[in-house]
Amino acid sequence: MKYSLGVVLSGGSVRGSAHVGFLERLKEIGKTPDIISGASAGAMIGAFYAAGKTSDEIMEFFRNTPLFRYNSFNPLKPGIFDTEKYKSIFRDFIPETFEELNIPLVIATTNLEKGEAEYFSSGDLYTPLLASCAIPFVFAPIEINGYLHVDGGVLDNFPVEQLVGKCDHIIGSFLGCTRPVERKDVNSKLKITSRSNELLMYAASKLKFSLTDQTLEHPLQDYGYFDQKKMDEICKIGYDFCLKELHADLIID
Repeated sequence: MKYSLGVVLSGGSVRGSAHVGFLERLKEIGKTPDIISGASAGAMIGAFYAAGKTSDEIMEFFRNTPLFRYNSFNPLKPGIFDTEKYKSIFRDFIPETFEELNIPLVIATTNLEKGEAEYFSSGDLYTPLLASCAIPFVFAPIEINGYLHVDGGVLDNFPVEQLVGKCDHIIGSFLGCTRPVERKDVNSKLKITSRSNELLMYAASKLKFSLTDQTLEHPLQDYGYFDQKKMDEICKIGYDFCLKELHADLIID
């Protein structure tokens, strides 16, 4: 099947709020995606959007849903929080299967044991969705088909290949371009690790931007990955950046 418009949504934890603003702006200009491919936070936002939720409904859900839930803490798991326990929070908001979504969705995960990126687009929705968001060490891996899976962003933070050849046009939404930082921004083990991981993922993703008609690199480097208090601010940046930078003429049929 050939789709008119495909959208790729990268990972980025709380920065994923920018995808909400981006999708809202697309909707305003009459460009609703016909298929979505996402990793981590991009998979999460993509799932809610594909389920027909409005921008306000998506933002309300994430404002009221803490990332780190006390009842999900489990020191016996290979992660601080037991990812499986988050399934219950979805049941009143999105369907349980890909087939029940309004828009086709592709979710990227990382198969830890095979060392490969894997992609899901049918059957059970909750399990691959949570696996795609399972940031190593923070959230425990999830077993799928006998293998442990974690954050899709580890191996494919910009799953555009899943749309190539299937769409007339592809637009990417990438959560944060890299820019030079000051010494104070890399003066601790945590900051150095975070900066290094961000550079690694950006380098791998940037090589694939040419596969889209346009990829918006949202200016989000000043925002932390887990700062839920700034979600609305990040969402507005995504909207405003799309308003300013999207070359709408590229996707006019």
